[in-house]
Amino acid sequence: MRNFYAFLLLCPLFFVGCEKPPVHTDEIAITFSYPPGDYEIANGSVALYLYALPEFLADAPALRVFEGELALKQLPYSLEIPLEELNEKEYRRRFFESFDDALIYVALGQWDSDNNGTAHCRGDLMIDYNRAFPDVEVNRPNTVYLTTLSNGDCGQ
Repeated sequence: MRNFYAFLLLCPLFFVGCEKPPVHTDEIAITFSYPPGDYEIANGSVALYLYALPEFLADAPALRVFEGELALKQLPYSLEIPLEELNEKEYRRRFFESFDDALIYVALGQWDSDNNGTAHCRGDLMIDYNRAFPDVEVNRPNTVYLTTLSNGDCGQ
């Protein structure tokens, strides 16, 4: 009788197995792309910012929910940002909403991509707002298009 109870207790282990199911983490996957093709970058150090605001608010200032540093060498370049790294707590405190209905978009800091000593000048890379607005969605592939600046204030 004792063996029978031991068998009943151990039986589920054989059917369930010892492996835990993989844990799915929410993330924002971004690919930076230069439309003509591959592109070598002389100075790939640039600040990356993610801003968020509720979709239904048109005139509210966006909240910076992520700040990081990129080291780009070549385009296209892909990265994944786990949702845990975003400042969702501050977002909820400010807008009383979760990220489910948020518009999240990408911004880059001042960037001297051609390494000529002056940021935001002719020849530097910037986000191509004419091609597509750099908004991103959670758990979907997102592409941010870059273009070469044809004229600029040369850091002034």
